[in-house]
Amino acid sequence: MTDAATTDEEMAAPPSGGRRRGQGHRQRPVRWGPVRWAKVGFGVAVVAFGALFVARHAAEVGRALGEMGWLPVLGSIPLGAAGMLAAMMAWRAILADLGSPLRVGQASRVFFISQLGKYLPGSVWPMLAQVELGRALRVPRRSSFAVGLLAIVLSLAVGLSVAFTLLPVGATGALRRYWWTAFAVPVLLAALHPRVVTSGLNLLLRTVRQQPLEAAPTVRGMVRAAGWQVLNWLLLGLHCYLLVLGYHVDAARTLPLAVGGFAFAYCLGVLFIPAPAGAGVRDTVLVLALAAALARPQALAVALVSRVVMAGVDFAFGAFWASRRTRTE
Repeated sequence: MTDAATTDEEMAAPPSGGRRRGQGHRQRPVRWGPVRWAKVGFGVAVVAFGALFVARHAAEVGRALGEMGWLPVLGSIPLGAAGMLAAMMAWRAILADLGSPLRVGQASRVFFISQLGKYLPGSVWPMLAQVELGRALRVPRRSSFAVGLLAIVLSLAVGLSVAFTLLPVGATGALRRYWWTAFAVPVLLAALHPRVVTSGLNLLLRTVRQQPLEAAPTVRGMVRAAGWQVLNWLLLGLHCYLLVLGYHVDAARTLPLAVGGFAFAYCLGVLFIPAPAGAGVRDTVLVLALAAALARPQALAVALVSRVVMAGVDFAFGAFWASRRTRTE
């Protein structure tokens, strides 16, 4: 009797803390700290700027779709999506090379959610988002920061190399206007040498009072990431090529113009930091690159439709991975 009574009392009594087991967890209020508010503000700002862009160009995009037809547009979507997947794999390869390997699902969540930041003014938001999202997966901040910089430099080096290989076929107008970018290619390629990368990144980390990198990049890792970047630019260029074919142009002549022109335009858009996703600059350069095959209104229509398609791809990937949870172990 005593043991039974004691057991009943112990079961009825609340645990130390004055509440029954599990009760405190159910009643714990949600804390809205600065980080949570920053995440919400980031999401709201991204959606607002994306909606503003679509609303501003809705009439022009509608006319363009009527001219080129829906078939090229629908065909360009999977190519654009595949190109962004290749870009994610390049970023993941650099991250693994620096000692923080992630599974494909984990890397996809960090990369595609952070990519939405490029639709905000300034080019720092994707990198800041990568640092914050990577921290939840035990990726050191200095590694995320270093990978963000390396990914941009590698993307520009490969993209400009693709552009200067293909554009001389016929898009001489864009090359003449932006001839100075040719000098950036050897500088960017030299900056990707492991010794140069390690010294430069560690110097930058010391400047911001951070510890040096835990692992230095390797030639093998950079080559693997560069291979993914080549695939990225080719797929994105083919996405643009299908849109150009909607105007029934010479397919063989237009292929190098579209692939090289898109890579060139996208890279210059990245270099123009204040513009969200290179708005304005990217479109202007792409119109110049396509001038040899299309009239200006047609080239501008391709640029606008391409931007809407790629924005849709970015938001679709971002929304999908934001709705999923990935394991941290």
